[in-house]
Amino acid sequence: MSLILLIKELGNKVQKFKPLLLFVVKAVSVYTILNLCYIGYVGLADPRGTYTLPEFMQSWNLVFWITQAHIWVSSLVLNIMGYETVNYDTTLLIKGASGVRIAFACLGIKLWIVLIALIMSFPISVAPLLLHSKSNC
Repeated sequence: MSLILLIKELGNKVQKFKPLLLFVVKAVSVYTILNLCYIGYVGLADPRGTYTLPEFMQSWNLVFWITQAHIWVSSLVLNIMGYETVNYDTTLLIKGASGVRIAFACLGIKLWIVLIALIMSFPISVAPLLLHSKSNC
């Protein structure tokens, strides 16, 4: 008899933590898939800068796009704050002051992958409840 009660209690505890377990499994799954896609993409490029698929890598240079996005956003923020900026290749110069060189933008991709995995695995049914509860305040 005690074994049956133990199994029922365990089942109740699993039901209680089911949304959390589902969230963790989804997050790890999405992270793994995105990370494997990124590793596969990086595997096409040689560390010395030469590519195994030159046509593909020149037209789909993800690291260059991310570097340019970082420079563009930083320049936009500085321009809004009243600074004049000059963009040159991977360098962001501020007129009348020093500049900064944006390098190794690919290191931020892992953080983006984690953020995307967490956003994609967040339960959709909770979001309307959160929005509804804040609108009643």
